[in-house]
Amino acid sequence: MDIIDRIAEAAKNEEPTENTGRSLDFQERASQSENIEVIDSASRILYRKTQAESTDNTRKNTKSSLTPEEVQKFSTLLKYKQFARGVDGNFEIWDFAGQFVFYATHTIFHSNRAVYLLVFDLSKPLSMVVLDTEYPMETGDKTMEYFIKFWMNSIHSYVGSDDGSNPPVILVGTHKDKLLGTENEKNQHAEEYFEKIRTFFENTPVLNHIHTKDFVVNSTDPDDKEIEELRNAIIHIRGHSKLKVPARWIALEKELVQIRYKKIIPFSKVVEIDSQSDFPLKEEEEIKLFLLYHHRKGTLFFFDEEPISRYVVLNTQFLVDAFRCIVTSERFCRKEPQYRSLWKLLQNEAKLTIELIEKCFDSDSELSKFKNEILMFMQRHYIISEVSGFDEKTGKSNPLGWFIVPIFLRNHSDNKTLKEFLSGKKQTSLRFLMAFQYSPVVQIVYCRLIAAMVARWPVVQIGVSQQKKEFMLYENLGVFRLDSQNAGAVELQQNRIEMRVISLCTSRNVNNITADKFRRFAESVVTSEFNKLRDSSTLQGKPFQTCFSCNDERHGLIGGQTIFPFETIDGKSIEPCLDMPANHDIHAPQALSEWFKDISTIGLSEDCQFDKKKLSEIAQLIGYSWELLGAKLGLSNAEINQVSMDNQTSSMRIYNMLLKWVAKQQENATVNTLIQAMQSTKSLTVEWDEVMNIVEQIQSTREIITHL
Repeated sequence: MDIIDRIAEAAKNEEPTENTGRSLDFQERASQSENIEVIDSASRILYRKTQAESTDNTRKNTKSSLTPEEVQKFSTLLKYKQFARGVDGNFEIWDFAGQFVFYATHTIFHSNRAVYLLVFDLSKPLSMVVLDTEYPMETGDKTMEYFIKFWMNSIHSYVGSDDGSNPPVILVGTHKDKLLGTENEKNQHAEEYFEKIRTFFENTPVLNHIHTKDFVVNSTDPDDKEIEELRNAIIHIRGHSKLKVPARWIALEKELVQIRYKKIIPFSKVVEIDSQSDFPLKEEEEIKLFLLYHHRKGTLFFFDEEPISRYVVLNTQFLVDAFRCIVTSERFCRKEPQYRSLWKLLQNEAKLTIELIEKCFDSDSELSKFKNEILMFMQRHYIISEVSGFDEKTGKSNPLGWFIVPIFLRNHSDNKTLKEFLSGKKQTSLRFLMAFQYSPVVQIVYCRLIAAMVARWPVVQIGVSQQKKEFMLYENLGVFRLDSQNAGAVELQQNRIEMRVISLCTSRNVNNITADKFRRFAESVVTSEFNKLRDSSTLQGKPFQTCFSCNDERHGLIGGQTIFPFETIDGKSIEPCLDMPANHDIHAPQALSEWFKDISTIGLSEDCQFDKKKLSEIAQLIGYSWELLGAKLGLSNAEINQVSMDNQTSSMRIYNMLLKWVAKQQENATVNTLIQAMQSTKSLTVEWDEVMNIVEQIQSTREIITHL
């Protein structure tokens, strides 16, 4: 029995007492389950252990998930309190998979409400190379030290507070029984081992995640008291962390927990269950808010966007089981020639066919039943993406009927092929760079970005004939057909992701509107991937630094190596290129205009009104001087002051100010009117890139409706 089993077993056998936080009064319990993320430096399969799993019999003869006593207490809670606080007694324990191919699923389970255990073998030196037994080429010469840094930096990057105070990470050293020497010598070895790990993160906020108490365990000893102390430490940490949630949500959460065995249900079923609840939420918007909250926690999956919003994944492990089934499909395919070739395509070219998916899922009736829904959620999580090709005759993209799994991309781009493709073509004079502080997370971010771009644009194909055409999609480079005249390239470089746009017409320059869209899409995807798991109250800017490098053709395929942060060249007229050959200048305004469209051009071709969802999204992009915007929109000082007094947060004040404007102006409260007012309010701070994204979404939706 390993450390994870031991913790789970100890938790299961523990008698509920108020001291452990597992039997708190119902009025004090939060509507939440705490997560314990267990990270092992060795290669392990991801699996889930939970204290209780619902069965088919749970709801057969049960009208309500609340007992009569709970109904009475809950009624009192709703009468006197708007929120419930505290910690639920249920702990979910996740063991992260160590294999590289499973890294694509890790962000599904990261949570800023989790307690992380970083588990490693104390008998192995930190300099020891750790091989992935299933995919040895992926780990290469990566050591224990590398993986410890990878996990710590991943936690901080995806879900950590800026100062590193949350979430906590407990260091757990195993194999104490394999250490040599006396008990004191073993403890001294462990203490030095833990100290070395801490020195890896000296003078960085990552260090603040590490809990002050370390644990040395012997998993072979059934009486090892460290296991019990570790469990108590976990309960103690989360027992002092309370979160406010609407009390009205508790009843629906209990109802959904009862039917988690159903894996995936329609959103309409959630609405139906809520309507039959003792304390229904009633409004669909509040039900969606409830689902999005639990999505952020990782207890279920729900995306509020068509068509995927029609379904809710109640069992998050189910999605990983589906991906694992595909990743380990060699066992189905090795001896069957027609499927063996499909497995080789996945392994060697990252190409996932429908035939292989069906073969894998046929072994599990649940996976087969929900095949289409699983594929939708895997695509939305950027684990896989359906590949499309560009039709030169129609100028449109056509789905090719198979998927790419970016985490399986292995071949590096061929310099000769890339050079031939770029030959004679004009490019953006600067490369746009997203530079990251923690390089271990960059490859995973790159894979997510590639998946998102594959879903949006056709991959460029090159070759002399249709049969011999090659897709320009590699482990370190992806090239996409942005429109009939322009292509965009995304390249992975150590701690950064580089982008450039290429004009496919040798006589034309790059279209800056196309380049601007390409940049905004990439920034939006990357920012969303980081921020969706973090506490919105602690977010400060982008998760990367916006930079540029010279892309003059004299630098060859690698481009200039000097990095220019955006703020160092913005506003300058000319900047010398410091790379060899250095006998040319960078004309900053012209170069930056290739990547940034003039905000005065934002607007709809045919004006329309906002719906509440888009208005809410716009409100979150407006910052300082919103009161001046309210005056510009025709609201009186009294109306603006009333909005300020009625709402506690800036985002709610801005949103309600916009609602008041809509109610007052009615049909005149249009998208273009608001955009123009924002542009003319000089001191107003606005995230214009995201505003442009929203306006383009509205424009695209209207064009689709018009076409239909």
